[in-house]
Amino acid sequence: MSVHFKSRMLNLKDRLSISDNSWGMLKAYDDFKTSRIDEGELGRKVRLSPNSRASMIDTLLQCVQIMNDQPDERKHCLDIIAALGEMIKMRDQPVESLSFLFMKLPKELRHMCYDLYIDSHIKNKAVTSVVPMADKTRDGCACVPHSPYRSWAVLKFDLARTSKQVREEFLTVFYQRFVFSFHCACEMGYHLEHNPLLKKEVRNIKFHWAGPTAHTSISLLRKMELQSLRVIISKETGKYLSAKEQEFRRYFHPKKGYHNCLTETLGIEELMALRGIQVVQVIHANRSTSQLRTDAERHALECLLRDKVTRPREEDDEE
Repeated sequence: MSVHFKSRMLNLKDRLSISDNSWGMLKAYDDFKTSRIDEGELGRKVRLSPNSRASMIDTLLQCVQIMNDQPDERKHCLDIIAALGEMIKMRDQPVESLSFLFMKLPKELRHMCYDLYIDSHIKNKAVTSVVPMADKTRDGCACVPHSPYRSWAVLKFDLARTSKQVREEFLTVFYQRFVFSFHCACEMGYHLEHNPLLKKEVRNIKFHWAGPTAHTSISLLRKMELQSLRVIISKETGKYLSAKEQEFRRYFHPKKGYHNCLTETLGIEELMALRGIQVVQVIHANRSTSQLRTDAERHALECLLRDKVTRPREEDDEE
């Protein structure tokens, strides 16, 4: 007969003045003995509740005193002492020694579980892209968002806080599954530089080609294993000029009212140097008509990038 069940049948909680915290831990101990929870979960209950641990120790001392004062209660006190002592011993076991059945599953099955977890927590099932949170501390960027702002917090990340291995595996699935959209090249560069796992695992990126650090940010894409790249263009795209064009402008001044071409924009050389990306698209920014580029410019840039960027990496090495 389980300790908690027998204690409840004999009304030992009141007879021995067992505290509520200790009573709850005795119930958890019975759940462990009947395989409702495993050793790891019971150990976590003990470690993560200082109040329960203190109550268990008080109950142990109390049972010893009762055994001296009331010999008839000796047997029941010994059962409770044994249960509480075993739980306290579990608290001292290293976390690595506790059973974690999920990690014993094959990697493919774990990844399927992560996909199911994401599916069950996404509020909008039509979501295919996410926008990383902007960091207000980054310097040198005053780019205006090209579309209504959305956070990438489309699901709860509680699973990523269970252990380091689970976190890396879960985020790997998350990064590879979604299209990550950035309001400007500066923001993209910031996240890729400060999140090595994102840079390693992300497969689909969409970004607004704008910003004073566009050239350095785009160059980060060269060593990544991207499958698709979507480049958003607007009048903001031509605000910063490439180093070569800046040199030309020292001698050749454009006519009044001239709009900077995409081929003169900061980052064009870095874009053309990308290789091995299967899908390349150029799209207009979701803004007013006055801020949009012409369809001819969009089409020409898309053709140029498809001709260059979709080439195998081996050709880049040969060049």
